[in-house]
Amino acid sequence: MKKVFLTLATLIFFANLYANNFEEQFKWIQQTFLENDAGVPHIMERRGMQALEAHNQMILERVRAAETMPEFIQIANEWLRFFRGGHHRVSVSPNFVATNVEQPAVQAPPKTHPIPGFWDGDIAQFREYLTTLGDEPTYEGIWDIGGNYKIGIAREGSSYIGFIVESTFEDWLPNMIKLRINEDGDEVVSTFYLRNFAPNISEKPTMIGYNTLWMRGRQPVELRRLYPVFQDDPYIENFLRITSAREPFIEQLNENTMYFRLASFNIFYRANLDSIIDANRAKITSTRNLIIDFRDNGGGDPAFPLLEYLYTNPIRIFGRDLLASEKNIQALYDLSQGINLAWDVMGRPSEGVVNAVKDFGASLYEQVRDRVGKFVSVFHTAEFDGEESTIGERTITFDQVHPYPKNVGIIVNGWTGSAAELYVLAARQSRKVKIFGESNTRGMIDTSMIANGLVESPCGEIWLQYTAFRAAWVPAMILDDVGIQPDFLIDSSVPSYRQVQHVSNIMNSW
Repeated sequence: MKKVFLTLATLIFFANLYANNFEEQFKWIQQTFLENDAGVPHIMERRGMQALEAHNQMILERVRAAETMPEFIQIANEWLRFFRGGHHRVSVSPNFVATNVEQPAVQAPPKTHPIPGFWDGDIAQFREYLTTLGDEPTYEGIWDIGGNYKIGIAREGSSYIGFIVESTFEDWLPNMIKLRINEDGDEVVSTFYLRNFAPNISEKPTMIGYNTLWMRGRQPVELRRLYPVFQDDPYIENFLRITSAREPFIEQLNENTMYFRLASFNIFYRANLDSIIDANRAKITSTRNLIIDFRDNGGGDPAFPLLEYLYTNPIRIFGRDLLASEKNIQALYDLSQGINLAWDVMGRPSEGVVNAVKDFGASLYEQVRDRVGKFVSVFHTAEFDGEESTIGERTITFDQVHPYPKNVGIIVNGWTGSAAELYVLAARQSRKVKIFGESNTRGMIDTSMIANGLVESPCGEIWLQYTAFRAAWVPAMILDDVGIQPDFLIDSSVPSYRQVQHVSNIMNSW
């Protein structure tokens, strides 16, 4: 498998090469996306051409002022957010990087952003200051980040500065600023600087108990307090165990409740899922309550584990409509021939996967080849990695309704998205199921399937990812950037580390 890294020399090369080319690239991105993305028609119907033109002009001015490729990529992705929050992306073509830039023997992460500055305090004095703090925990303290950094967080007015105390990376020096937590009116904005100094921006950090701090963003970050350490709620450690687990697991929560955690629908993490469910079948079907935890599950490959235990009546799985533009039809034909742009760079998968993808492309190509410009309801089913993979409307039935579990609670939050949301829409059709959450789900479901993954610009410099499919409920109902509303709201008085117990208590009262 090929791996391509952008080095500092690469970015200098890009800056010179692209100085006069960004506007042309932007026009290609606009045209390609507007003509081929399945989400464009219903968003334009709702938001209107005038709003898009204003957005275009604002973005174009920034494109003309852009000086580096990373800056242009960021601006182009901001243009895409006019239509929705995800399932699209602009990036530099790895093919172009590999062809035009000689890679050094030792490749370090790129320093694509300026150093964020230095804290002007004294670390030894700060340690002494921490001994004077009271018993009320704040952000102030010394924290560990993944064993790679020890940082101090000091309060400055209404804001906080996080600075390096120790680092395993030579380019991150003592006192260098690693994060900022700033109040902007009623809002709190957090900026965590990544390994390559890129700003990772999120909202207010989440304090889990007293000794764990979460910062969300493009890359979630977890900080563990080293000093001073406060006595935590006994539920905290179990919560951190749950949230750090990537592999699915099932366990007995109490006498009346089984607990199932699925952090991702990525097929890599689902490899042992069937065996885990089979091993716990007797317990699942003899325990009154089942809790399914989809918090922070951002999706992956659609699947419906445990559905037979939730089942009370036929469950309708909504279909997908494909926008049959000329480019999308060509993409399906390419798939039918085993041509996939991503494989050229990332490596060709197993022959079984290739054949499954070719069958998928051929099946859909035959359905849409003569229907240019239309939305077409498509259907395809196949065996994929031991599982049946189906696209298209269908109804799922089972031979029996299990007496137990009698009650099923699915826990979601604002980071539950895509395939996890598809599961929620299917599962909540059962009379056994109720959805619990502190907010709506993420809202990445109306346009959530990609035809050929990526398309390359004519000059081979840019990759654009978009989706050729939209859900059958569009445009009558829109869930992108809205999400699915829970049946039971978990209000802010219940911290995240107590939500499982909170749901269990409610279900035990039924």
